[in-house]
Amino acid sequence: MFRTKKRAKEIEHICKLSLIRKSTKIYKNKLYIDNEIVYVETIKIKNKLQIINELAPIHNWINNRVYLLERTNNISTHMFKSAVDIIVCDIRFNVLETHRNVLKNSNIKCHEKAFNIWIAKVGFIDFYNIKENGYIALKAYSL
Repeated sequence: MFRTKKRAKEIEHICKLSLIRKSTKIYKNKLYIDNEIVYVETIKIKNKLQIINELAPIHNWINNRVYLLERTNNISTHMFKSAVDIIVCDIRFNVLETHRNVLKNSNIKCHEKAFNIWIAKVGFIDFYNIKENGYIALKAYSL
């Protein structure tokens, strides 16, 4: 099918990368912010490769899209193309810290009880009035 082994390896590599990109699912969710319901699209980031493929190349962020990093307590924005808002939550979805307008090429060490990190477009924290000791929970309504 392929003329050379080198070309076959290149095609196989491209197919693997496309499978990784297609494996990220966009969930349409209800996001509860201090007992208010907000409908957003959520992408759960599961590994470092997804951070490179999904978050890093974004120039223009979508307003109603939030990225969720589970089971992490630090984040670096070294490969990001634009500034972001970062919300740090514990295991019970209580907000521990909020970081507004985090510039690219910065490293943030979060609270020691951090469990979930939400990454959103600049202005997300101010628009939904998210404060420390607040509450952010995720409930799916359709896929």
